[in-house]
Amino acid sequence: MLRIVAVVAGVVLCFGGLRGTAAAEPAVVECLEGTPGPALWSDGTTRFSQWCFDNNGGREYLDEESKSGLGGNPGPRGYTCYEDACYWPDGTPVPNAERCGTACGEPPTSGDIQRAWWNCVEVKPEAQCREEQRPR
Repeated sequence: MLRIVAVVAGVVLCFGGLRGTAAAEPAVVECLEGTPGPALWSDGTTRFSQWCFDNNGGREYLDEESKSGLGGNPGPRGYTCYEDACYWPDGTPVPNAERCGTACGEPPTSGDIQRAWWNCVEVKPEAQCREEQRPR
């Protein structure tokens, strides 16, 4: 009787993993204190999390850093930004590829928008990211 139980248990153990259970994507376990953004992930890694950055004052942190003169804002760029776009002194628009973007407090470039999307889907369902990033 003991052998039959052991054989049945062995079969269950051998074939139990074939049920199509996929490994879960790593998720943020804890936002690390200090500079906004670093996080401990469920796979044991420590890396940047846009969610931790956004929810722990990342924008404000960058704004304060840019005032220090130690980086962030690369200084005079020769153009002026408004809420919707940036313009050269002669009134022509500055192409996105030539702008600093959200890191300098400007409207987002296409690269900023793409990065925000990928950072979102790293930690949230795609449908939730679509809803959050939908133009209002």
